[in-house]
Amino acid sequence: MFHDDRHFRRVDQEAPAVGDLVWLGYRGQERNVTSFIPQFNQFGWLQNWRDFPVNHVGIVASTDEADPLILHASQEKHGTTIEPLSVIQTAKRYAQQYARQRLRAA
Repeated sequence: MFHDDRHFRRVDQEAPAVGDLVWLGYRGQERNVTSFIPQFNQFGWLQNWRDFPVNHVGIVASTDEADPLILHASQEKHGTTIEPLSVIQTAKRYAQQYARQRLRAA
């Protein structure tokens, strides 16, 4: 979905809106995002997923505050939670926002 330009459009420079997808990952890995080539085994499982720095997606749930609230699955919280983006980004593996996407109108 990160590279799905057919159904989503990048809105990094626009104000966040409820429903936007926020893609997070390790800081400073932009080169790996553009050069990543997926490798699958015979069962269709992605083998080199650790090489792709974008490893988390959340959905903007509220923009009422300066720091948007993000709905996401959290291993630390053992389920789904809604947290400010800045709180999620304190985790090293979610430190950088790589993209924000919005569903294209039909």
